[in-house]
Amino acid sequence: DAHAHDDVYARAGLRRWRRCGTPSAMTATEIGSPRWLLVKTCQDLAAKAKSPDVYGKLRMAGLLRHLLVGTHALADRVAKEREATLEFWFREPPADGAAWRAADGFDASRRVMASGEQRRTGKDDLLAARVAFIGDWWTVGQLIAAIDHFYGGAPAVGLEGVSRETMLALDRAVRSGSVQVPVILQEINGVVLRALLPFADVREDAPEK
Repeated sequence: DAHAHDDVYARAGLRRWRRCGTPSAMTATEIGSPRWLLVKTCQDLAAKAKSPDVYGKLRMAGLLRHLLVGTHALADRVAKEREATLEFWFREPPADGAAWRAADGFDASRRVMASGEQRRTGKDDLLAARVAFIGDWWTVGQLIAAIDHFYGGAPAVGLEGVSRETMLALDRAVRSGSVQVPVILQEINGVVLRALLPFADVREDAPEK
């Protein structure tokens, strides 16, 4: 099930996000720091990844969007501030949608049997990569935008080119109660948290009080 799937990340070093030296409450100065916002967002993702709650899994889409999408994406802001280059390691499934069965293995760091091309790319190529065939192919960017829109109340931005029938197919997959969509989000989450690990330790440059 999706919760058993989560244990992989607990063993894979991503627990480091839960050990970051951030306080339980942030000051006004810290809220203005892109790096501290990124760390707190990743900690929220790590907590939701560990939870068996399906609602929590769906809400990961909004956090992933905050990290990755738009002109104020936290990953971009922190990478620019740190003069760092982000690398996302994933396994993009083959273009034949009829052969797609599950998203297991999209996170290329996991040792599972999965078909597809392993890629190490920047953020834009990750967002444009195929991740799931539900009615039609969904890219990473489209999937997190749709879930954040349907179940998080976010504007319908980033869904250009997605047909109504494809959106309804995704909604049916969520409402069916299967773990298919939560597992897809877990795989994306693993890719993103691993790419952002260089920013996990903020203790050295915590904002001055």
